[in-house]
Amino acid sequence: MMVRIQRISQIMRLTRVPVPHTNEATYALDPGGRRWVAKREADMGCEALLAEALTWLLAREIGAPVPDAAFCDDPDERSWLSEWIPHAKHWSASSAGPIRNLEGAASILALDAVVFNEARHGGNLLLVPDVDGGSTAVAIDADEALIGHPAELTRRGLVPPDPRILAAGFPPGDWRAIASDVATRVAALPDAWLDAAATEACAVAREPHVHLVRDVLASRCRAAVELTGRYMDAVEARR
Repeated sequence: MMVRIQRISQIMRLTRVPVPHTNEATYALDPGGRRWVAKREADMGCEALLAEALTWLLAREIGAPVPDAAFCDDPDERSWLSEWIPHAKHWSASSAGPIRNLEGAASILALDAVVFNEARHGGNLLLVPDVDGGSTAVAIDADEALIGHPAELTRRGLVPPDPRILAAGFPPGDWRAIASDVATRVAALPDAWLDAAATEACAVAREPHVHLVRDVLASRCRAAVELTGRYMDAVEARR
């Protein structure tokens, strides 16, 4: 069964997240005391909210490492919530050490290729260090993915994103084969999952054109192998 996006009835906002964000982000607590990073729909826009929802659903389905997510549906606080990860640091190739979740980390490349995310810079990629000098990679902040603008993405056609601002040193090795295997799984996602994902994301973002969103998502997923291959060509050409 597809993972759904948790709804939270209310949040208590805390301090601003002290890093640059395209969209304003604050720490927040839910009624159970769980800590989140919250971005208001009023600040980010419905397109960015749709991008976050679709990307998170796809990431969870293919095993890409992303934080738990939820949506605050309080009419006065409609916000996308991403679980706060203690001890996480922004990506740095020099301090990453061995990547423990190799398959998951490589799946980020296939994920970004499908949702057309050109904003995988170092601020949108976290490292959670371990005591042995390695790290677990985690992808955050998909609000700029063009999947949130389905009409525009349709006009662009089946093209991969440009990795011009991809985090320096990511990936730190030859991950093409792993990313390609993940893309193969994406291409085989059943129609029922695509229908459910589009419906769920559109419900969160209050996007009325569910069929358009579903068609764009399906088209990108079916072409995942080609898109990921072309994206990896561009990523490798940067080295």
